[in-house]
Amino acid sequence: MTNPEAIVQMARLTGRAAFYGTMGFQEGDEPAQLDDAQRALLRGLIGSRIDEVAAALVEEAMASDDVIDAGSANVYLRDRLEFLGDLLTDEQQKQIMSAFERRVAAWGPAIGSS
Repeated sequence: MTNPEAIVQMARLTGRAAFYGTMGFQEGDEPAQLDDAQRALLRGLIGSRIDEVAAALVEEAMASDDVIDAGSANVYLRDRLEFLGDLLTDEQQKQIMSAFERRVAAWGPAIGSS
């Protein structure tokens, strides 16, 4: 069963307008769960916005005090993907991980270190 907070967070990660438009919810709705048809719609949206989702997760990682380098960013991502759980297919998780890792690879050993 999906965590309702994960659904709300996926709305933010995919872009609220795209999420609410695709899912047929009213702006600001916070559904507690998704049926199979809604889950399929969401997965289709995620699939069309993999790069946007990865970019949003990079922004989250950059804002986290626990993320200090590419390695800790990747740990952060794995935790986030686990939290988002079954909203993503295994293939989507792999695609997001790949796009995310490409973006943070240049961070090197420590963000902000001299």
